[in-house]
Amino acid sequence: MTLRRNGKTILMLEDNYERIAAFQKTIATTGDGFELKVWRNATSQCAGCEEYFHTAAPDFARSRSDSGAAGAA
Repeated sequence: MTLRRNGKTILMLEDNYERIAAFQKTIATTGDGFELKVWRNATSQCAGCEEYFHTAAPDFARSRSDSGAAGAA
């Protein structure tokens, strides 16, 4: 496994496929190279999210809305 410390991974807990697809579309349009890791239940997220902390984007939604690139958070 290659460790990347780029702050470009978005960790998401969501079970609605339509919202996941909409979020994937939104981050794809930013052109910033973000990657999305989705868990559909909290148990699996708790078990697996730690390995992504080193690449996690700090507060993606807030940083995008503050810059005007996304809707209100």
